[in-house]
Amino acid sequence: PACIAGDSAAANLESLLSTVNSSFSTTAIVFLSQNYGARKLDRIKRTLLYIFVTDFVAIVMMSAFLLTFGEPILSLIIPGEFEAMEYALMRATYLVGGYFIIVPKTVADAVLQSNGKSFYAMAASVVMILVVRLIWMELVFPLFPFYSNILQCYIVTWVLSCISAVALAIVIYVRSMNELKAMAPSYT
Repeated sequence: PACIAGDSAAANLESLLSTVNSSFSTTAIVFLSQNYGARKLDRIKRTLLYIFVTDFVAIVMMSAFLLTFGEPILSLIIPGEFEAMEYALMRATYLVGGYFIIVPKTVADAVLQSNGKSFYAMAASVVMILVVRLIWMELVFPLFPFYSNILQCYIVTWVLSCISAVALAIVIYVRSMNELKAMAPSYT
């Protein structure tokens, strides 16, 4: 029960980061889609850079804030639950502290979605997160049956998911930029 209570409490902190990250993703999709449609290559590059930098800075700053003040915040959710607090702080350390890993995936997924390739983003996530986590729980967790091992699985799958999404996005981005360059210039 303490592990579940602590895990649930720390998930609240993580959801704050997820909300911020999702808002940057939505913004990126809108701006990238508009600029692909308008064939504004320079704006596409700037949008990618701005979204990545602002999302990364926002996530790092929020993570630092949540890690610094995590214990007082979590004590409001699970007051007097010392064992649960240990689990909550462990999850916060791993997942809130490592959330910045997801930022490149967010931007990469926006590139894929703004190019009409949502299926690729979804497929990469399913394989790299769901499948790898299932394999991890079957092969790695039995060797090291600790809560921290489960949290390490998150980080590993985030990294793999990020690598696959970025690789796919680079291929789609280069292809779409070449297609846009080959088209007649837009009327502005």
